[in-house]
Amino acid sequence: MSNTDDRNDEMSDLLRAWGVSQTVIDTFKENGMQIRHLNKLTEFTIDKLIPRAGDRLDFMEHLQQYKDRLQSQNDLSALLQATTSGQMVLGHFTTYGSLNNNIRKVLANDIINNELSSNIHARMPSERIDFLAKEIVKLFPSETEVMWKGAYGGKSRRETSVGRGLLLQTYYSIRRKLRKCGVLAKESSACASRESVSDVEPDDDTDADNIQWLKNNSKPWKKVLELWEKTNNMRLRFLKKDAIAVHDYMDSYPALKHANGYLLLEQDFNQMYSNATLKLYAEFSVLEAFIIKNLTSEKEKLSIENSFSPGKKIISFLYIYIYINFFH
Repeated sequence: MSNTDDRNDEMSDLLRAWGVSQTVIDTFKENGMQIRHLNKLTEFTIDKLIPRAGDRLDFMEHLQQYKDRLQSQNDLSALLQATTSGQMVLGHFTTYGSLNNNIRKVLANDIINNELSSNIHARMPSERIDFLAKEIVKLFPSETEVMWKGAYGGKSRRETSVGRGLLLQTYYSIRRKLRKCGVLAKESSACASRESVSDVEPDDDTDADNIQWLKNNSKPWKKVLELWEKTNNMRLRFLKKDAIAVHDYMDSYPALKHANGYLLLEQDFNQMYSNATLKLYAEFSVLEAFIIKNLTSEKEKLSIENSFSPGKKIISFLYIYIYINFFH
C-alpha cells in the first residue's frame, strides 16, 4: 500500500471518529483529501465537499475542535501546565535542571495520551515524532532528540531495528493496553490489515526491552543466547517489515560479530526451517551458489567476500538466505 493510500485511510479513520457519514468519507477520499489539508479548508471547499447543511455544520464543529486541540498539541508547555502530572514534570526540571527516567515516562505518557485524545486510532508518523522530539528539547534543553525519537534508517526514515525512542515505545505500550481493554477491538478489518503491514509492535514491554538489550550488549553470552531465542519471532517480524540490509542488521546486534555469532543465526534458521538443519551444512556449497546468484546489493556481495573466517561466512550466508526467502 502506498503512502498516499495510508494517509487517505488515516483521514477516513478520523472522519469516522467524528461520526461523519460514509458518503462524506467517500467524497473526501475521491477528492484526495488528507489530514494535512484540514487546516487549509475554506468554507467554499467545505460547501463543495459536504452539500448537506446538517452534515456540514456537524463537520465544522468537529473541525474547530480539532484545530483547537492541534494548537494545544503544538504548545508543549501549555499542555503540561494544564495537567497535574505535567506540572510535576515542569517542577522537576525547574528544581533539578534535568529529567530522570521516571519523569520522562510521565512526560511521554502525557504527550501520547494527548496525541490520541481526539482519535485513539491515530498513527504516529515519523514527521510527527520528529516534531515532538524537537519540542521536548526546546522546553527541556538537557534532553536529546535521539532519546525521544529513536534512531532511524532508510530513505523513508521509517523506524527500524536501530532503535525506538521513548515516544514510540509509549505509543505502542498505550495501544497494547487499549487492546487488552477491548477499546481497539472495534477497528475495521481494513484498518487492522493496514496496521499489520505498517506497524510492527512488540508483543509486550518485555520483548521491547529484550530486543533493546541485544542491540546494546554482546555478553554475557549465556544471556545473549537466551534473549535471542525469546525474541526470535519479533526480530523476524521487524526484519520482514523493514527489509533491513545485511550490513545494517549486523551492525544492529553486536553479538552477531562475536566469534560464535553464527550460532545466533543458526537459531533463527532452525526456527524457520526446523526440518532442514542437517541439510544446511551437507549442501552448503549449493546454498552458497544459490545465494550469490540472487544477490543484488554490492554491500551484500562485499559482506560475503570479506568473510575471511568460516564463522563469519556462515553468518553472512545464513542471514542473506533468510533475507532472500522473506523478500523474493
